[in-house]
Amino acid sequence: MRIGGVGGGKSAIIGLALAALAHRLRKAKGRARFAVTAMNPSNVSTLMEFVIKGLKALNYDVDVSYWGGDVVSVKVGISIFIDYVRPYDMLSEEGRDIVVVDEAAMIPLPVLYGIHERFNRVIYASTIHGYEGAGRGFSLRFLKYLREDRSTKVIEYELKEPIRYAPNDPVEQWLFDTLLLDAEPAKITDEDYELISKHKFEYLIPNPKEFFLESEDRLRQFFGIYVQAHYRNEPDDLGMMMDAPHHFIRL
Repeated sequence: MRIGGVGGGKSAIIGLALAALAHRLRKAKGRARFAVTAMNPSNVSTLMEFVIKGLKALNYDVDVSYWGGDVVSVKVGISIFIDYVRPYDMLSEEGRDIVVVDEAAMIPLPVLYGIHERFNRVIYASTIHGYEGAGRGFSLRFLKYLREDRSTKVIEYELKEPIRYAPNDPVEQWLFDTLLLDAEPAKITDEDYELISKHKFEYLIPNPKEFFLESEDRLRQFFGIYVQAHYRNEPDDLGMMMDAPHHFIRL
């Protein structure tokens, strides 16, 4: 399963869903063992928070373990176990009923492939455009691989109506516009393909001041290319392009 969205509360939804699944699985077979993975424990803090809320709403007494200020384990007696496991450690894990990979776009592709091969039921949650950054390898390569794998049943959900804020929230739209979170490269036309086939390229060195203050359309197209080409981009990359003396813009 793949769940996509942009900072709207998908981790909270998954946390509540895990609590409900743990409850049903405990009733069905007496035990539920889940693993949650992400690059850092802090990446799953919201998910774990809502796991706890969900289990408490189901009248469970919950034991919580922390690493620093982050929840790394939630359990109910000897029947429900939901643990944070580092991505690379997942490759040696076993006996998990369900694995959740949160912010999957931040995890290296070889690890994603390894988790897919090792476990039968995996939930991949990922931001495609958003504050956490997006490794385009997930959406362009790994998701394509899952869809084409005949041995894998893929169910996709996209969170379109956020639960953290109102739909069409003006502050959210301002953030997207300001940080270019939804930037996309220009569409390639037949004329472009013809020029490429003839090796007719133009090497451009834009003036940063002009590029950022006077050519927003071209800037968005450039950043859209960068997002798709770079394996893990973040919004503060835009700031580095604007004023970092050791970074240079080339087209």
